[in-house]
Amino acid sequence: MNPDVSVRKAIVRQKLDEAQYTVEDIFTGEELLLLLSGKQRMNYWELTIGQEIHLLYSAVRQRGRMITGTDIKMDESQSLGTAIYKLDQRHAELKSKQEGDT
Repeated sequence: MNPDVSVRKAIVRQKLDEAQYTVEDIFTGEELLLLLSGKQRMNYWELTIGQEIHLLYSAVRQRGRMITGTDIKMDESQSLGTAIYKLDQRHAELKSKQEGDT
């Protein structure tokens, strides 16, 4: 995977344009721009506010692209699947800590 690209878990916050969304990184709270790919637009994908998603975020281009099941299947090195699994584990740990604090 390109070193300038990172896998992130985020929550959809706002719909901007036809295929653009503002999302918030779950771990850092950073607002990111998400663009749907051509196939996703062609098939009229719609994201709902509050939906949790995984995305590939490019620090150079300052935008992200949603990861789909096909992306994970086509990844020969299995780095996407591993990164998503680690993010989900980290998110579960944070949730359990927050529930324990209350």
